[in-house]
Order: sequence, then structure tokens, then C-alpha cells
Amino acid sequence: MESATRISFDQTQNLGSVYYIHPSDHSTLKLVTMPFNGTRFADWKRSIVISLVSKNKLAFVDGSLPKLEDNSSDLKAWERCNTMVIGWILTSLERTVAKNVMYYNTTRDVWINLEDKFGQSSSTQLYHIQEDLASLTQSGSNIAEYYTKAKALWDELDNVDPLFICSCNGCKCDTAKTICSSKKIKESSIS
Repeated sequence: MESATRISFDQTQNLGSVYYIHPSDHSTLKLVTMPFNGTRFADWKRSIVISLVSKNKLAFVDGSLPKLEDNSSDLKAWERCNTMVIGWILTSLERTVAKNVMYYNTTRDVWINLEDKFGQSSSTQLYHIQEDLASLTQSGSNIAEYYTKAKALWDELDNVDPLFICSCNGCKCDTAKTICSSKKIKESSIS
């Protein structure tokens, strides 16, 4: 009688695995061009998320891959990747911000802490964006530059002051229709 042979595949060598680390990856790799200094969190967050998705490591941040049990065969790979992603995040933060999250053990904990401290929109942020929009003029810039500035401010405004999303089944309250209409009016006012 033949004995069943269990073939184990090393997930760290599988290009599609969340545990794969490319030979050029290291813990001090810079994923964003401008380190986060405590302002414009949404811009920094978007840049980091794009980088982490491209590296197949977003699962460490969004909580979909929590720390494995001590007896898991993939625990060492998880720890290595978790530490690598923490390094990437710390490298993308200015020193004073990094000090606040340096001693967390999981990437998820680092992320939650940053979200709690910097991810909350405030009326002050909203006011400054609205003020920037109100004072925006084309001046000497061409139409493409002007539109780019205006669009960036509108995108930032949408991020700081997100629109209400209707949750009724089949939208019987017409909230979605009203929101879409007002958004079209807002976008047409900058063109």
C-alpha cells in the first residue's frame, strides 16, 4: 500500500502569494515620494494603499490577514511580511509621526492608530478646502493647470466631506438621484 505523500509548497516563493517578498524589497523601501508629516492624510493614505496593492500586501493593513496562530506553518512568513510592511509605513512617515506608532507589533495596529489620529475629517479641514476653492483663480496658468488644481481640491473636498450614500433597497427615497444631480452641478461649476 502506498503512503500518501504531502507536498508542501513554500508560499514565500509563489509570486501570487501575500507572503512573497521580491528580492528588491527591503524594510526601508520608500513607497511614497513625500513622507507624511501630519497633514493631508487622505493623500498619503491613497499613495500608500496604491503601493501596498501593487506589492500584494494590503491584507496586512486592512485586517483581512490577521496574525496567524502560533502553530501555523506560515507564521514565520506572516511575521516577516508584517515586519516588512511596518518598515515601509515607518519609512513613509516623518520622524515625529513615526515615533507615535513605532512600537506596535502588527501593521493593522499601526494603521488603526494612524487612522484614529489623522484620518478624521474636521470642520477646520473642510473650511480650508472651501476657502482654497473660493480663492482659486486661473491667473496666469493655462486651462489644464487651472482644471487640475480645481479638480484636486474637489477630490479632497469629497474625501473630507463625503456625500451621504443611500442604503435603502432600490433607492425609494431618491437620495442617490439628488446627490448625483448636485455633484454634476458642482463639477460643472469648475469647467
